[in-house]
Amino acid sequence: MINKLSVKLILILLIPFIGVSQEVDIIGKIIDSNNRPLEFVNAIVFTQDSTFVKGTVTDGLGEFKISSAISFGSYIKLQSLGFKEVYRNLDSGSSIIDLGNITMEDDNQMLDEVVVTAEKPLIERRSDRLIVNVSNSILATGSNGLEILERSPGLFIEDNGISLRGRTGVNVQINGRQQRLSASELNNYLQSIPSSQIEKIEIINNPSAAFDAEGSAGVVNIVLKRDGNLGTNGSVNASYGQGVYHRTSEGLSLNHRNSKTSLYLGLNHNFDQRFNNLFTTRRFSENGEVVNTFDQDSRSITPTHSYLANIGMDYSIGERSNIGADITTNWSNADQDANGSSLILDDDNNPSGSFTTDTDSKNDRFNFAANANFRTNFREDKGNFIFNADYATYNTDGNQQFITNITDNGNQSTEILTGDIDGTLDLFVLKADLNLNNSKIGNLSFGAKSSFVTNDSDLDYFDVVNGSTTPNDVFSAQFEYKENINAAYVNWKLSKEKWTYQFGLRTEHTNIEGNQIDGDISFDRDYVQLFPSLFLEHKPTEKHTFGLNASRRINRPDYNQLNPIRNFVDITTSRVGNPELVPEIANNLELIYNYDNWLDFSLSYSNTSDRILPVLIQDDENRSTSVQLVNIDDYNYLGLNTSITLNPIKSMTSRWDLEFFYNEFLGVVNGFDLSEKGSAFRIRSYNTYKFGKGWSTELNGFYQPLYNFGITSFDPRWKIDIGIQKSVLNDKGKIKFVVTDIFWRYYPRGFTDFGNINEDFRSVRDTRVATLSFSYNFGNNKVKVNKNEGGAKEEKSRT
Repeated sequence: MINKLSVKLILILLIPFIGVSQEVDIIGKIIDSNNRPLEFVNAIVFTQDSTFVKGTVTDGLGEFKISSAISFGSYIKLQSLGFKEVYRNLDSGSSIIDLGNITMEDDNQMLDEVVVTAEKPLIERRSDRLIVNVSNSILATGSNGLEILERSPGLFIEDNGISLRGRTGVNVQINGRQQRLSASELNNYLQSIPSSQIEKIEIINNPSAAFDAEGSAGVVNIVLKRDGNLGTNGSVNASYGQGVYHRTSEGLSLNHRNSKTSLYLGLNHNFDQRFNNLFTTRRFSENGEVVNTFDQDSRSITPTHSYLANIGMDYSIGERSNIGADITTNWSNADQDANGSSLILDDDNNPSGSFTTDTDSKNDRFNFAANANFRTNFREDKGNFIFNADYATYNTDGNQQFITNITDNGNQSTEILTGDIDGTLDLFVLKADLNLNNSKIGNLSFGAKSSFVTNDSDLDYFDVVNGSTTPNDVFSAQFEYKENINAAYVNWKLSKEKWTYQFGLRTEHTNIEGNQIDGDISFDRDYVQLFPSLFLEHKPTEKHTFGLNASRRINRPDYNQLNPIRNFVDITTSRVGNPELVPEIANNLELIYNYDNWLDFSLSYSNTSDRILPVLIQDDENRSTSVQLVNIDDYNYLGLNTSITLNPIKSMTSRWDLEFFYNEFLGVVNGFDLSEKGSAFRIRSYNTYKFGKGWSTELNGFYQPLYNFGITSFDPRWKIDIGIQKSVLNDKGKIKFVVTDIFWRYYPRGFTDFGNINEDFRSVRDTRVATLSFSYNFGNNKVKVNKNEGGAKEEKSRT
């Protein structure tokens, strides 16, 4: 009996020491020496032998909660860069362990020494997107948003828009918000955004159902800068560039952030003198024989002042919610001075006439965009709810004057045409997203969005004869456009073992109306489309990743492409919209492979019906040419893309992107059968090197051989950009010197030989620019709160 009782007693006494665990809730609040709550503090539970159990981070109120199994000897470690570590034992006989308020003391030695010096790589690969960290690029110095996009992997700027991997139809967003602008207006807007205000570019080839279905080639998101450090800080920058003409840029940014509030302000000014010298040889035929040739030389310079202001705030309400608002304004004034000469040759190439056109154009643009948002996170990382309301207005006010002097068979005459241009576009968007997380069923997302667009374009042209002005009713017109798109989506994502699955379905209801006032052109369209998406990823080992993406997407013609109003370049050349355009539908498929994050392969196929294609429409009888968009029956694309990232020597990174693609265009253009097929490739190289004492350099290259797109062939284009940087003033200042397109070979040139069109062109632009810049960061850049993954990155990934 005594022996049995002794054994039982010994076992009872040993229970606390033999590792029997219990599930408890551990709660607490972290504050600093001034009783202010500390956010993003790592709270990590360990066993007695320091084996990781579970971890989390504190919220905006400095509070944390961990549901974890503990046993005898378990403890919690609290750590944040800039503070001394804190440890607490977790012995308890209850189901809740309340640690109360825990004060973390400043690690003064660390605060004196630790500053934010880590840099992200120039180009990052994520599972669903490619990220270009513009703020870390030396060659971004003195550039604008459009030039930054042109240097990004896979992106190419063309006169009719932006292409991604050889395909047009890119949905361009700024801070996640779609820009409902025409191609030319978008280019002008991007040219007004200085590179100093751009944090990064996100390139998404196959977006999920949570994104708008707009953008048959993918989505490009431009993220503007916003500092995340606590305290007050900011930066100033200035640059001077010299090409054919000079350009300047100046900017100021201010940020203030505490545990509940974040405020930011950005002010920038750009001055650019956009230069273009266009040489065109255009041939007109009758009965298959060339009867006239127009040899044209047009030179323009457009001095442009652009101003950008961005102000916003975020405020934490409650434990897990925050509200925010921001306002962005952009205004610019451009004064274009252009003169062109055209020599008219007969069928024997002898001069038979000529005309010159002097153009004076002034355009004032004002854009205003406002956003209000609300976000709340559910308890225990169960998901979140996000609501956004956006309003934007884009206004254009301009005037033009064309003075044309004509010489025909020895007779001379002068024609004067003036025009007033007014345009307004208003946009209102409501968007709500609900994201639910469950460890067993994965992530389930629901969302809805409604957008409303109205546009009013008014062009009034006048003929001036002997000083007398009379309205030109043939060219004058007013066009009104309304658009409403309502969308809803569901998206499911699950990661299990070595597989990731994602399925989505989005439906969009589109209603548009267009009407030319005092004209006979109007249209009304109403349709519903479904857009499914599929993403599969398999990672058999840490170094090998395989993926499959499939999606259906749409590219709607914008209001300017539908607008039948004619815009003149000179008396023989114009641009005109096409109200008969219908949306193009793309079915995309992509296979991807990644090896150890340095080697990428992707094989892409896309079939697009009703492809929207820019073409030249030539009137041989009246000797005139117009640029217009048309729908063709089919467009097929096959692409192979390879990216290789190497570190050949210490402190050097070299990335090479190779794009191989095959295009097939099938349809009818202006009564002529179109069956154009051809392959092409592009090579891009990005190289960075740091050689100590604050010095670093960047060297980029691009090459594209002869390239066929639709009815036009483009001659080879290539360029080399180089830049060098020196850190000064205790690494708070940076001096950069950059030269882009050193050999001046990046301007487009080519020819069109299709149907009755036979034309050569060369457009010499100001692509070779040398730029010197200086930037300086001031205020708090010492790390006091760890706002990134921190020391518990791996622990949090397993939480």
